[in-house]
Amino acid sequence: LEEISYTYKINGDENPIYYGKEIEKYFYEDNHLVLYKSNKWNRYNTLSKFERHCKFYYNEKGLLIKTELGYESGKIRTVTNLKYDEDDNLIELYTEDVEDSIVKLIEFSNYDLFGNWRKQKCYYKGELKETIIREIFYKK
Repeated sequence: LEEISYTYKINGDENPIYYGKEIEKYFYEDNHLVLYKSNKWNRYNTLSKFERHCKFYYNEKGLLIKTELGYESGKIRTVTNLKYDEDDNLIELYTEDVEDSIVKLIEFSNYDLFGNWRKQKCYYKGELKETIIREIFYKK
């Protein structure tokens, strides 16, 4: 699957000005997205030398367990690992910037009957930075 999008910038007269384009390609296996690629051109129609790509990995249940993001073929910049509980609720996102060794961890907990998390803790470089508690109200 390929998608082409164009970027426009609005000038002071609210008129759009062409500002570049992006071509995104999606690759699937067994109804799962396994690879995403993106190329961008600037407003002068010059192709960026870096192609963005992301690989997706799944477990035997078909749940996403890992992503690898990079901007050069074969060079990984960011790795994200996902963990689930026994009910297949997402409980952890662990992201590491490979080049800078920056680690971000998000923990999810307190799930409702529909599988929606109600508590999230965000850690950056090992330090708790944010706790989110949410309430979800359902219409009957």
